[in-house]
Amino acid sequence: MLAHYLCVNLEHKVLLLSTTNSSVDQALISMDKSLEELSKVEGQALTLRKKCLRIGNHFIAGNYRGREHLLPAQDEQLVRRLAELEATMPDPADVGSYAIWKDQVRALRQQVPKPIAQARLAAMTTTSAAFHFETLHARKPFDLIVFDEASQVSIPHALAFAPLGRKVLFAGDDQ
Repeated sequence: MLAHYLCVNLEHKVLLLSTTNSSVDQALISMDKSLEELSKVEGQALTLRKKCLRIGNHFIAGNYRGREHLLPAQDEQLVRRLAELEATMPDPADVGSYAIWKDQVRALRQQVPKPIAQARLAAMTTTSAAFHFETLHARKPFDLIVFDEASQVSIPHALAFAPLGRKVLFAGDDQ
């Protein structure tokens, strides 16, 4: 639905929010797959794929193999190093090794930029959006705010972010 919306509304800006990093990743990757399919019949879909970004640094880099264009870090080596490091996670019971590994992951994640202003679709968690509220507010209005996994979105988050958009869509399960 979002892929079609972006293809039809060529100037619109969308903010995609969900409560967990996993659900943000799933929604964004699914939308990118749809744009990839649409690009066979809609020329602008291919260009749109490069303007959709995952904001924040708590994504699982391995989920974005072949879809690195969705990540704000256009440095493929950074994404590759992060994915390789994630794959070598030590047992959390080994507190010393796990702490060192976690510090290394954190250091790499801090190198990931957060280019909210240039994205046609910016995807992030509601918590991340709270930390970026001033930037989002300065960029408003978004044409569409989408809350995915809507039953898990807190009322305060919904009330804070809904006014940033001209239209709001709550999507997800029937709860």
